[in-house]
Amino acid sequence: MKEYKIGKKLEELAAKAHDQYVQSKIKELSKIPTGEFSKDDLKNLSDSFVSRYEKSLANFEPTKTTKIKLPIYSQIDLEPKLSYIYSMAYIQRMAYIKQLSFSYMAYPGALHSRLEHSLGVSYLIGEFCNHLQNSDRSLNDETILSAKVAGMLHDAGHGPCGHSLELIKSYISPKKGRGDYRKLDKLLICDELNNKSSAIRRALDSIEVDHEFIGQLLGCDEGINRQLIYLTDLFDSAVDADRIDYLARDSYHVGKASIENPLDYARSATICRYTDEKQKVYDRLSLAYTKDAIGDCIKIINARKNMYAEVYEQIDRVAADEMICHALYYLIDDFQLDKTQEGNLIIRNLLKLTDHELLFLLRVSGKEDIINLIESLLTTNLYSEICSFPLNSKEHPEIGKFASSILALGYYLKVKKEQEFWESIDNNIKGLIPQKEVLRPRIFIYVPTFVKDAEQTEREKRVINDTLICQDGGRAVPISTIPSAPTESLDPRTFNLRLFAPSILTKHKEKIKNDFIEFVAECVQESQATSK
Repeated sequence: MKEYKIGKKLEELAAKAHDQYVQSKIKELSKIPTGEFSKDDLKNLSDSFVSRYEKSLANFEPTKTTKIKLPIYSQIDLEPKLSYIYSMAYIQRMAYIKQLSFSYMAYPGALHSRLEHSLGVSYLIGEFCNHLQNSDRSLNDETILSAKVAGMLHDAGHGPCGHSLELIKSYISPKKGRGDYRKLDKLLICDELNNKSSAIRRALDSIEVDHEFIGQLLGCDEGINRQLIYLTDLFDSAVDADRIDYLARDSYHVGKASIENPLDYARSATICRYTDEKQKVYDRLSLAYTKDAIGDCIKIINARKNMYAEVYEQIDRVAADEMICHALYYLIDDFQLDKTQEGNLIIRNLLKLTDHELLFLLRVSGKEDIINLIESLLTTNLYSEICSFPLNSKEHPEIGKFASSILALGYYLKVKKEQEFWESIDNNIKGLIPQKEVLRPRIFIYVPTFVKDAEQTEREKRVINDTLICQDGGRAVPISTIPSAPTESLDPRTFNLRLFAPSILTKHKEKIKNDFIEFVAECVQESQATSK
């Protein structure tokens, strides 16, 4: 049995906590292994956590329903089959994954969970489907139940800290290097649906819900019945049930409520035929909204843009995201987990943990730089922003090119460039950090996953403008083509490349900024010379 000692910083923090549960959790996170922490230790600990979510299922009770008090919708009722899925340990695990990861550091009310959001999406999809029956008489109760189950499962593939780990997806996703990386959450839920022995698959089979149809709704597989293809738009479109619920719920919990009644969108939904010659979409049945809902559609698109600016890309949140991603990257790199099949299985287990479980594993890794990052996170001693550059900057156009190359080649290259930049920093600046802590670069480069080159800007414009409005005659048109729609507010948002570092380095932020501009210019020139 591995023995642990207690880290002083977190022991002091635990003593200040009034709540006994909080005290116990902080003390657990204070543990540091007294000996060397091995790959076997990591495997055994992650296995012990994950095994709880794959345990045997209870017997299905065909008469058991569940009533739940849910913010935004007041009370919702889960029929027996949906109640059974909700009771699974794998689904309940989402109660311990924060919807907005580290946003609570800036917005203390942002403590709601992935489970709360998944319940909201499932309920909202049911309301959409009930209304869409007016347009499609063939939409039966069995299909609606499957859609609601898919809503409950749509985020079940999310790993700890939610979208925070999307920053590192290129390193721990099977598709490394150039190309479009599959989202980690979709990767995991699709694998669960396709694995006959997984808890989710066994649960669906036991209640006779078609796992293939669930996968089609969630985008795992194509081939859905053309008469029901519009249902996929409830999960992935410009104004879908997922987006409506998370914007309403997130804004509610951070005190910026902007969506008054999400059910209004369900009542305004309809089914229309849509054709787009450029996208080679011909006569497709699609989710659309009635003409009197144009204002609401504009509102949801603008709400998303504002939430990105004020919450999702808020500086403390982004700094914390970078810190957790680097800690996980260092753990994977230290144990070379991406080099072997056994290591990749450990990575998959890490992506099935809750927030607290991942923090604990990182905390007990025994590696000083990882422990320092996690302790800083837990004590809210976050890295500070050194400088920021718009990705479409006209003053420094090389910034956008640099960001594009980082995203194209993945997280490994990002850390490599951070190392190169750190090595180029003046020794007097690096000397501000105690030598024993300078194990790896201490300046992090945040590159948002939305890089604004001309092609991508045009693509985003098309996506947000493709909110469909049903016209007379049953044909849908993008909202941007309607003269009366106030589409000037639909301009895509701007993202920034940012540098983060320990606050002690902020006194030299101008020097670091200027050095970084020179560093990026050299990287871009080198890349262009190589490509020739």
